[in-house]
Amino acid sequence: MKLENNAVSSQSDEDVETIFCNAGFHVEFSSNFKFGMTNDPEERLSWYEDNHSDLFEKMVLLYKTHDREDAADLEKALIESYVNDTRMKNEIAGGGGGKGSAPYFVYVIFN
Repeated sequence: MKLENNAVSSQSDEDVETIFCNAGFHVEFSSNFKFGMTNDPEERLSWYEDNHSDLFEKMVLLYKTHDREDAADLEKALIESYVNDTRMKNEIAGGGGGKGSAPYFVYVIFN
């Protein structure tokens, strides 16, 4: 699996638009995707390699912050924007990852 860091580190209106566009670009032609939050991207990627290598091939970091709540809110907003897309594999509405110390990253993983 590959890890790409495209993380934006502010949440101005323009940056949020960039994050959503970046996410949309990566999932447009994917057959499976999932949004998530982590404080350790390499460890999280390794977990996906061990547990879901059949579903996902690449992780892209979309957002980086020191505020866990900001990351959780953005993750939830991304999930909500694709809630009716059957290719999305999120089982909960977000906020389950990134329980350690900052920084926190919001990512999309896809094939």
